[in-house]
Amino acid sequence: MERRVAPRFPLQLTARITAVSREPADIPARTTNISRVGVLLLSARTFPAGTTLELVVNLHAELHLRLFFKGKVVWVQPPVPQPMSPGEEYCIAIALEEYEFLQAESLAANAS
Repeated sequence: MERRVAPRFPLQLTARITAVSREPADIPARTTNISRVGVLLLSARTFPAGTTLELVVNLHAELHLRLFFKGKVVWVQPPVPQPMSPGEEYCIAIALEEYEFLQAESLAANAS
């Protein structure tokens, strides 16, 4: 039985984790799917459940359109070696607390 609150959209997009528990960070990541209540992320770094993450996802490079997410880590799966993968990545489920569309001029303001 499916128990999801919101449908998932399979979006493989580049992202950067910009803060971990309010401390600035610059950690590359990528999404595997996004819904209105959560995002599933792949990253070489792992984080304990309950950690607050902030990330910026690149939606459209030419328009400089990005999506800012803030949420808490719900669960993490350890890396599974993948053929043709750049390295091992953790699968991180994040429950969203807020999100906002950003354009280039909004990025600098949000980083502070």
